Amino acid sequence: MKLPSDLNKIWAFAARNLLVNRRNVFAIFEMVFWPGIAIFSVGLLTQFLQLEPEIVTFVLIGAVSMNTIQIAQLDVSYSLLYDVWSKGLKHKFIAPINLTHLLVGTSLVGLARGLLVFVLMGLLCMWLF
Repeated sequence: MKLPSDLNKIWAFAARNLLVNRRNVFAIFEMVFWPGIAIFSVGLLTQFLQLEPEIVTFVLIGAVSMNTIQIAQLDVSYSLLYDVWSKGLKHKFIAPINLTHLLVGTSLVGLARGLLVFVLMGLLCMWLF
């Protein structure tokens, strides 16, 4: 295994995933809408229960963490599902790549999207609660 070749294969999957997500309006929508709804509903619940500020912070950190991980893992799942739906997964295994190239490339994009959701939700928490 050569490192430049492996990095090129990983970047190919990451770039493919970026292109698919860029054109998918629903992926962008669910990246903003559902985490926003989660923070809003959990924040309102903590206000209704009149919890102490330390407990509110703890609960909101849990909600932010859960949604960040969910968005990051959804990217990997969607990438594999798109290949199955387009009947192109068998071509991936015929090509001179490993499963690790596919998983690492899509995970990088998932981590970037998760980081973006983390920042957006953190700003939303600071602004609302």
